[in-house]
Amino acid sequence: MKRVYFTLTLMSLFGGLNAFAQTYTTINGVKYGLMQDNETCIVIGDDGATGDITFENEVTINGGKHTVTGVCGSWDYSDQVIGQTKGFSGNVNITSITFAPGSQITWIGDHAFKNCEGLKTINGVPDGLNTIKDWCFEGTGLEHVDLSNTAITIINEGAFYNNKSLTSVNLPNGLKEFKNKAFQGCTSLNDIVMPSKVETICNYVFEGCSSLSNVTLNEDCTTLGDHVFKNCPLTSFTFPSTLSSIKEYAFEGSRLTSADLSKTKLQYLPNGCFYNCKDLKEVKLPSTLTTPNSGNWVEADDNMYGKHAFEKTAIKSIDLTNTQLISLGDYMFAECKSLQTVKLPSTLKYIWNHAFCNSNIASITLPPSLQKIDEWAFQNTQLENVVIPTSTGQIGEGAFGDNANLTTVYINGVKCYLAVNAFANCGNLKDVYITSNREPVADYYIKPFENDNNHTVHVVPNYLESFKGLNTTFNTTNFDSNFSLTLGKEWTTFTSAYNLDFSGYEDLTAYTATYNDKKDAVALTPVKKVKAGTGLILNGVKGGTYTLSILASNADGLEAVTDNQLVDCVDAVWSTGRKNDYFLSNGKFVKSDNDGWALPGKSFLYIEGGRTNKSESPLRVYVDNTATAINGITNNPVVKDEAYYNLQGVKVQRPQHGVFIHNGKKVVLK
Repeated sequence: MKRVYFTLTLMSLFGGLNAFAQTYTTINGVKYGLMQDNETCIVIGDDGATGDITFENEVTINGGKHTVTGVCGSWDYSDQVIGQTKGFSGNVNITSITFAPGSQITWIGDHAFKNCEGLKTINGVPDGLNTIKDWCFEGTGLEHVDLSNTAITIINEGAFYNNKSLTSVNLPNGLKEFKNKAFQGCTSLNDIVMPSKVETICNYVFEGCSSLSNVTLNEDCTTLGDHVFKNCPLTSFTFPSTLSSIKEYAFEGSRLTSADLSKTKLQYLPNGCFYNCKDLKEVKLPSTLTTPNSGNWVEADDNMYGKHAFEKTAIKSIDLTNTQLISLGDYMFAECKSLQTVKLPSTLKYIWNHAFCNSNIASITLPPSLQKIDEWAFQNTQLENVVIPTSTGQIGEGAFGDNANLTTVYINGVKCYLAVNAFANCGNLKDVYITSNREPVADYYIKPFENDNNHTVHVVPNYLESFKGLNTTFNTTNFDSNFSLTLGKEWTTFTSAYNLDFSGYEDLTAYTATYNDKKDAVALTPVKKVKAGTGLILNGVKGGTYTLSILASNADGLEAVTDNQLVDCVDAVWSTGRKNDYFLSNGKFVKSDNDGWALPGKSFLYIEGGRTNKSESPLRVYVDNTATAINGITNNPVVKDEAYYNLQGVKVQRPQHGVFIHNGKKVVLK
């Protein structure tokens, strides 16, 4: 059986050779041949072709006329075109291609004109052309290609790869997809208008097109591949609403100044999508944007998105609050030297390593959903104050290291593990507030601050001795149970994660607030010893600094606050009430116009059901439930009244020593 099989194979092979060898002809250096069916006729390839070559519409072989339907490439009909030239690859003497009028050629094979460096033009491209195979025109000298009237729906892989003289392309109206590297390295290509049916632009398609500054992307396009516009000097780009996927490093090194993705359907932010876009200043992201939620840190780390996404851009600020992002990837905003503010979403759980390192970010509100801040995440930024949310369980090594402007850190978490050197080399750090009402592992909260010698650690008095007993020979850290407060305004909102005593100052008063629907006004009630997590309004000296005693959780005299409608912000609180949320602004309560973060350490007024008369005017304010001359808490008198009132709103005929209301302002008579 083996011997018979071998004989049949040889007969078949030689039969194929003889059949093809007798069925071809050459015209002006172009070889044409018949396939085994003795009907299909194609251009086999080169037989000394030079200059302008023409593909005939019809040729005569063995006395019969045959219509030419294709141009052979390296791997086309490999079982039939044995021993014959296949394509024109490497022929540097060809200068142009002309398809004869009425040409019926429908396809051009793979690598057919690869490295034909002298090929400049293609003339008379037939309307019936539907396929240009992989790497067909790689490395040619083509300057312009008009495919607009062809039936091509796919530009195949590497079809025009590395055509350095190609300046423009007219694409087919029915084009749906660009395969990988279709125009990669076309350094003279400067303009692309996408036909209306394009759906997918795959990986590396326009990478290295160093003259491509303008791309008009059609609606209906859904996918942009990896590195698709890498190192293209794009200055503008319109992202269609149908776009649902952008792959890694798609716009790396572009010259975009803005990127509005807000109308797209993107779900995931790809790694490096705008990496090293040094002119990019503004980005808008869609509300559909999210990241996979694996449920634990290890798995989340394996499924990160957004690594290097905006690294080395010129973004000044970015608002992520409308997104559903769960994590910020490695180096996502690293080296953003113009970045000052970032608004984070309420869904965020993880900030991964180096996410903001070496950026100029000056302020950030960390959401209460945050569980982990990875190593070096905020290294060497411009942050001045940091509030670590209650639910944050881990802060990695060097997470806030080398922050020269950092002065104050609040750690609200009851079980927050801080890695060694988490806040190291922050030379201006003065105050670290550890608010836990459970006994913390004191050692966790000291080693992270090594190499800094001047800060004070403020703790609940119950655990003060635990901290004082630590071996802290590496620095001169102080420990106490005091809270330092500086008022930026005469009237301000406030919330603390500590129990605090306000009774030590005559010129500082803490109030709770209740809305009176009958009077359509807010009544303020003074309080002294206040439980942690109580929303307050403070009145004191603008710019004044007050040192308040932190009280133990079981301290005597802590007031049970009732009917307080101030929402406490120990951590940041996402406000969506709009009609029901009121914020203190310029000394008056005003309605919230937009969703947004209420900052940690502040409070805001929530009126369930809204105001009685639905008025848009600022709310009137009463002190201690009694009307006074104050018509709203403001730095300027609203009502001119020379009389003096005590803090209960009672008019005083002959005021002497004490604190009084005069012309709408609090005054102290000595």
